Amino acid sequence: MKCVGATHIGLIRSVNQDSYLILEKEQETLLVLCDGIGGGKAGDVAAKLAVQVMEKEFLLKNNEYSDETQFEWIKKTINEANEAILKDAMTSHHKQGMGTTLVGTLINRENTIIFHLGDSRLYAYYDEFVCLTQDHNYARDLMRNGELDEEVINKHPKRNQLTNALGIWSNYTIDINKIKNNYKYLLLCSDGLHGFVSEKNIVTQLLNDCPVQTKVDNLIEVANINGGFDNTTVIIADAKGDASYE
Repeated sequence: MKCVGATHIGLIRSVNQDSYLILEKEQETLLVLCDGIGGGKAGDVAAKLAVQVMEKEFLLKNNEYSDETQFEWIKKTINEANEAILKDAMTSHHKQGMGTTLVGTLINRENTIIFHLGDSRLYAYYDEFVCLTQDHNYARDLMRNGELDEEVINKHPKRNQLTNALGIWSNYTIDINKIKNNYKYLLLCSDGLHGFVSEKNIVTQLLNDCPVQTKVDNLIEVANINGGFDNTTVIIADAKGDASYE
């Protein structure tokens, strides 16, 4: 497994509110990507806090890999991150209302557990490209309730209005699922990528015959070529690695 990530401020924003983490410990790998929200309300602080809490708790985590243990660790750790953001938001008027999306994976030899809140995404490439997360936003909620068609969701005026995130509410929902390790690639990204680059173009870059770092850099470059309207963060996990390029 070869895991590489990068983040870029884009061409419009004055602050990069994305943060990410790639951390390996013994037989386990943690990937986390956070996209801060709140505009000028310290979204970057919320994203960094969430990543810091995930990192700290992962380094303290025991080596039990049962599904129940893994799921409970994820829930407990994300709850600690939520409380840390809420607590820090109380220290300054500037920070009130700050929050962050969060998408991540916990990978071991047996399986991969995926978890997320918000509209940062996780994709897997098998023999086809599949999005494994569902955006938590107003437009997607309407679609899930049968009130909106998939064809018009990207044009809905509230497609970016989040209905679930970390640090804004005491009550939130974590989507957690387990998948087999039979994928070729995992791709985690903020909406700076999936909001401005088509899935077809993402797959083209993902399947290019080049090292994983180059794939990550190329995806960010395409997002910037398409306007660079947002911060863009990408993590790619290559199940086979790219030792042949090193």
